[in-house]
Amino acid sequence: MKTYSIHINSTQGTQLDALGAIQQFKFDWSILPEGEYEMTFTFQSQFEKLTAANALLETYPTQLFITLPFIQTKYAVNSEGTAGSSTLLGLLTPFDGHHAASPHPVMRCLVAGASHNSPTYVYGKPQGNTFEVSLKTATGSANPVPVFYDLVINLKHLC
Repeated sequence: MKTYSIHINSTQGTQLDALGAIQQFKFDWSILPEGEYEMTFTFQSQFEKLTAANALLETYPTQLFITLPFIQTKYAVNSEGTAGSSTLLGLLTPFDGHHAASPHPVMRCLVAGASHNSPTYVYGKPQGNTFEVSLKTATGSANPVPVFYDLVINLKHLC
């Protein structure tokens, strides 16, 4: 089985919101053959300096959303009780590279290894050449994230 790895560097995207939490990227999806894929991802942001007080406030994982037209197996709970589809790919965990006693700053980044989130199964291949990556807080609002990050999407061709 062939695996395709797609490296996404945030500097190659177009910022769609004031916080930089929504980026649009371009990619030629025609290199992928039709079929079914198991999709996993890894993520690493740059370290960001936070005050100790802000570090305590920002301890929840960040939600990573990606709008690819061939993801059809993700759903989200909503207040109406319907089974609405979702573009949530997974969660990014805050990681502290240096943490000194308060009031010293904390150096923090967001990470996700390939085994941190369950795989997503996708059918077919995306059409067009644009897609969006969004980073949101647990409440669904845009997360003011570090400007620089790397996202690697791995697509293992199943059939």
